[in-house]
Amino acid sequence: MPEEPASNSATSGPPSASALFIEVKCKSSGNIRRFSAATKAGFALQIINRKLDDGVVPGSYIEAVKEGEESVSFGPTSVLADYGDGWKLQTVDQDDPDIKVRKRTERGNNVLYMGRIFLALSIMALFGSILTWGLENLPSMAHTKTTEAPKESEQEKENTGKMGEQVGRRAQTVSYRKEKELRTSQTGCSLKEG
Repeated sequence: MPEEPASNSATSGPPSASALFIEVKCKSSGNIRRFSAATKAGFALQIINRKLDDGVVPGSYIEAVKEGEESVSFGPTSVLADYGDGWKLQTVDQDDPDIKVRKRTERGNNVLYMGRIFLALSIMALFGSILTWGLENLPSMAHTKTTEAPKESEQEKENTGKMGEQVGRRAQTVSYRKEKELRTSQTGCSLKEG
């Protein structure tokens, strides 16, 4: 059977204190809080902000900073990590000048956005009023077109009148004949019976 190698714990000694916990400095209060190595940044920030005194600006996120290096930001679900010598973890306050510049830019975009909404609503109101005006005046516009139709000439009126009279006479003649036939048929039937 092969021999098992000796464990490294005997040669390396106990784990260093920095491997057991991570320190995060709160910029607004100056306090340093310690968290276990596998703590999420969102939880750490929540604990730090909960322990702040009244009037102290809460942190908005945690970042790792080092002189001469670009900072590393931790999202709420990121696990806190120690990047080694010279790197410090700290909270970023909401009163940070970089954040104020971003807020001004967002506010400028917000005003532009509100202006666009106002313009869109104004155009919609204009189209709505034009449509309403058109629908209200549509019957009167249609009426003026029918009254402006060309008038019939006097001769056409006379012809139409004569034709109406002729049709009326024919209808009277037809109805008179039917009436007469009906009477004779009734009288004829009554004479035969009697």
